[in-house]
Amino acid sequence: MRLMPWDAVIERVRAAQRFVVTTHLHADGDGLGAELAMARYLKAEGKQVRIINPDPVPSRYLFLDPLREIEVWRPEAGEAAVATDVALVLDISKWDRLGGMADALKRAAATRICIDHHPFEGGFGDLDLINDKAAATGEIVHELLQRMGARLTPEIHEALYVAVLTDTGRFRFSNTTPRSLEIAADAHRAGVRPDRVHALLFEGFSEARMRLVGRLLTDLRLECDGRLAHFTVTQAALAESGATEEETEGLVDYPRTIRGVVVVVFFLETRDGGSKVSLRSSSDEIHVNALASRFGGGGHAKAAGLLLGESPEKMREIVLDAVRALF
Repeated sequence: MRLMPWDAVIERVRAAQRFVVTTHLHADGDGLGAELAMARYLKAEGKQVRIINPDPVPSRYLFLDPLREIEVWRPEAGEAAVATDVALVLDISKWDRLGGMADALKRAAATRICIDHHPFEGGFGDLDLINDKAAATGEIVHELLQRMGARLTPEIHEALYVAVLTDTGRFRFSNTTPRSLEIAADAHRAGVRPDRVHALLFEGFSEARMRLVGRLLTDLRLECDGRLAHFTVTQAALAESGATEEETEGLVDYPRTIRGVVVVVFFLETRDGGSKVSLRSSSDEIHVNALASRFGGGGHAKAAGLLLGESPEKMREIVLDAVRALF
């Protein structure tokens, strides 16, 4: 699906003076990279810009925001925080993924511009710049900035590099496009060091996380003739290892390296007793976003997720039965 009103978006961005930029709950490299790239361009153009996210930036991505420009949404601020000309909502096209910010943005008088690469259900922004064939929202932002004749600084290049690097699984997933690699090449030419970025994102883990990985590998279960792998991390497991919820990011990818595994399901018990479920597929025939949508989640054909109000103990078999049916 492609909804690409380039001219209308460019016209509105050029005409506006005040901007709020945001991305989804539990922001990832794509959402953060895309919003920082847009914000830095807008500030260079003399615009007034606030970056406000529903929750704090994960520590592994803080290097992208050395001046700590990204604010955390405060419910008491309400609509005053989003009193702006344009609200740029990046890497998301579902209101519920904006947490407490959603209601304030819905009521705001601002023009809402959505820039996203997830499957689109319609009816989100006033202008929707959508391309679900793009590997990352960072790709779409890159093209938008090129169309606007923007001068990309090394900081913008680094933000866009992180966006495509993370959403393509370090350029190894099948969603990697020529533009993904072009963005990486441009970033390298601009002075971005892949070794530095890789070390900041994927190395330097805590001992606690490594102990959690060991537990994961011990508790991992395979089914459906080895095609389905699933595991669970509870709050008790986090406490025993000393790891944090944030440090579970990326764990879902470990079982994907096992020969024959097609689908991985990772259940994380959240602090409020609910479940965060991550789904991955390596098959062109099994689309995990369709399954996730049945439980109120979403994502891509090969990478999706959902949040459930009940614990993994209560929801595990319900979700796994739905996954087993895919085979």
